[in-house]
Amino acid sequence: LASNDQSEQIQANVEQRYQKEIEETKQAHAAEIERLRAELVASSQTANTEEVERLRTELTESAKAEFDSQMQKMKQANEAEQDSLKSRMAEETSRMHQLQQESEEKFKAELDRIKQEMTAHHDVELQRVREEME
Repeated sequence: LASNDQSEQIQANVEQRYQKEIEETKQAHAAEIERLRAELVASSQTANTEEVERLRTELTESAKAEFDSQMQKMKQANEAEQDSLKSRMAEETSRMHQLQQESEEKFKAELDRIKQEMTAHHDVELQRVREEME
């Protein structure tokens, strides 16, 4: 009987130890699974962060390239507009000088005509006065 009780006690101890080992193993596995899950999340977050940063860099570079391209186009358009304005200014300046020259020539011609008329009138008056004096 004692041997039977002892055998049952040993069996109970073995079962208890076995259950304890199973529980410890379960807990160890659960802890390992949790650690791996946390590592996976962290790794995923790191990967996502790296991917987001890579995409942000790509977008930034793309946006910068697009901005540079637009700025270059605007600069070229501005230069073309400036060239056009310079050309028009040169034409207008040339036309203004031409008009000024024509105006001066007309003024000189009118002045010469008036001088001739005055000289002719003066000569006529001088002639009249001479004739009256004789």
